[in-house]
Formats: sequence, C-alpha cells, structure tokens
Amino acid sequence: GGTVATQEQDKATLLGRFLEERMRPRPTLDPDFRREVEALAVEPRFRPIPHILQAVNPGAHVGEDAYVTAPIRREDVIWELAHLRVGSAPGPDGIPNCVLKFGMEADSISFLAKLMDACFKLGFIPSSWKAARVIMLPTPNKPPRLPDSYRPISLSSSIGKVLERVISRRLVRFLESHHVLGDDQCAYRKGHSTLDNLARLVN
Repeated sequence: GGTVATQEQDKATLLGRFLEERMRPRPTLDPDFRREVEALAVEPRFRPIPHILQAVNPGAHVGEDAYVTAPIRREDVIWELAHLRVGSAPGPDGIPNCVLKFGMEADSISFLAKLMDACFKLGFIPSSWKAARVIMLPTPNKPPRLPDSYRPISLSSSIGKVLERVISRRLVRFLESHHVLGDDQCAYRKGHSTLDNLARLVN
C-alpha cells in the first residue's frame, strides 16, 4: 500500500522524506538541554577558547596550553594534507583529496593556512565548507525497493575537513593531557576500543 517511485526525482523525494522522518529530534530530549544546543547552533561566534579551557578544567594554566590557541601554521596544514585518503569521494565543491594532497604548490598551502587561521580566530566557518552531499548506499541483503534498505553517507568539503582535523588534534591533546575524558570513554579515542569496555564487562 506504499508509494512506488519510478523516476529519479521521485525516488530522491521519497528517500528525503524517509530520512526526515527517521532523524527527527526525540521528544524525550531534555528541554533545557535542547534550548542550550539550539542557542549554540545559531550563535555566530565561538566562545574564546581560553574561556572554554578554564570551564573544562579550572586548574589548567592557559599558558601551558598555548598550542590550543596558537595560530594555524603552514606545517599544521601540510601534516593534515599528507594524511588525507586519496580514495575518498569529494564533497559539493568537487575538490578531491588527491588535488589537495599532491596538486598544491607551497604558496597555495601558505594561503590556505592563513585562511584557516583567520577562520579559527574569528570563529567563522564558510558555509561551503559545512555543506554536504548526501548519498544513499544500499544495505546488503535487504530489498532495494524499500527506503529503509538504504543508509546515508554525507560527503563534505575536504578543505573543511582539514580545518576540523587541525582543531580536533589540538583539542584531543588538551583533553588527554588533562585527563578530562573518563577511563570508560573508549570510542573515538586513539589506542582505545569499545572492546575494552566489553572486556571490563565480562571480567
């Protein structure tokens, strides 16, 4: 009794509606927490990072953590470019990783570092770096005619990802060095695995 889509545009519309329905905010979300997140989402500027450091760890001396707020250097960008995966698909800007990794001259890298440093200082991310192209991939062993047989992946700007990784590397270093993350936090941490928690559970 469901709708059958045969045209490409109709298929895209049907999948879009399916994702919109699946990804609606949970009604049980704490109202105060939701308001706080929504306020941050529309805030045009980031909070000054030294204030964030003090909020996370009041005993931390910002001077010792100067690397977090230091200017983004050419060497920072070169490091992240060198670790880009060449086979990754490009985002909406169409710039593939191979161009960034192998096709940029020294002057271009220096300019990109200055641009990223300005974004970092101003707390501003270009909208084109935040845009994503959503691709629906079929799930193995599921009927292809059903919308829930597909999973979405978002392809975003590779340049934006480089900036994200520069900042992420600094924040992770800060969090790890000040032991902000709990011992039970294993996912998305280098040298940790969710298997560690399973081992604690069974032992």
